[in-house]
Amino acid sequence: MANNTLPILEAVGQQLAAIRLAAGFNTDIGANIYLDDRQRSGHERPSICIGARAGRIDRTDERAGNGRALAAKARGMDLIIEAAVTAGAEEAHAAGHDMLEDIERAFGIRTCAAPLGVIGVRLDTWQILDRPDGIDAAVLQILGSVDYVRK
Repeated sequence: MANNTLPILEAVGQQLAAIRLAAGFNTDIGANIYLDDRQRSGHERPSICIGARAGRIDRTDERAGNGRALAAKARGMDLIIEAAVTAGAEEAHAAGHDMLEDIERAFGIRTCAAPLGVIGVRLDTWQILDRPDGIDAAVLQILGSVDYVRK
């Protein structure tokens, strides 16, 4: 996998694909996962888009969340996650908060991401994007990062 980050984005997508109403989540945004940096008109809703914004290669002086030094192969990538559901103006704000809760909860579940090289995901900031008049969607944007091990 050297420096190919696609498998890392796919592992993040696998984690978020668990977000389904049938699994007890508030939304079904895990039904459609796109490896793309933003929601686009051709994407099905509900959905999540996952993209990379930038990365970190030399992490020799950094420490993981548990205080341990990161291995020489440890890398970091800044993420942009956009989730969307169909929603009218009246329910868009509440739908944005439902999606945020679901995404935070999905990253708290242990899955198969660790064997794929993912060390951890950190969600830093979020916002419910402005809706142009007439658009029947709520879109939540989260900026964060993923730590992973280069294989």
